[in-house]
Amino acid sequence: NERQLLLLCAGMEIDPDWPALCASANNNSSLAYPTFRLAQQMLPTLRSDAIDTASPLRDWAMVSRSRGLTIMTSMLQIDEHILHYLLGSDRIDGRLSYIVHPIAPHTIELPESQQAIVNNSLAAWDNNVRTFQFFGQGQALKRAIASQLCQRLQRPLYELSVAALPTDQADFQRTIRLWQ
Repeated sequence: NERQLLLLCAGMEIDPDWPALCASANNNSSLAYPTFRLAQQMLPTLRSDAIDTASPLRDWAMVSRSRGLTIMTSMLQIDEHILHYLLGSDRIDGRLSYIVHPIAPHTIELPESQQAIVNNSLAAWDNNVRTFQFFGQGQALKRAIASQLCQRLQRPLYELSVAALPTDQADFQRTIRLWQ
């Protein structure tokens, strides 16, 4: 499946013996890297459309391919941010650093009415709501609510600068994909 294909590509970055293993499995010393052909040979349950540009791994840019002589023998590469995530890093993708900034946790005690907002948001999270927008006056209070919600969910809190979002449609779509 696609997870195994992703791990096949990750192996290239992690294991120094991976190139020799790939060359041996490819029966070709010049193909010392993961390829779609190798993936199909090693992963019999891999769907044939996994190599399509609209497949989730390629559409979400988790795996890319270099320009080779053929699609089947082109080198496959895992996205660096995805590799770091698999290795345990939860840092935000550096390509987003110009629009997204971490917010330090707030430690102020919330009034009961605002604590109720946190509790209602937690209940919404349990029902798969993943985006919250807090209205009202007082930027500091809204940040404190969001901070407490993130602390209770054991998630980092980030601030997105709308003014820094790209205006070009293609760049905007790439940015959205990176953020997701």
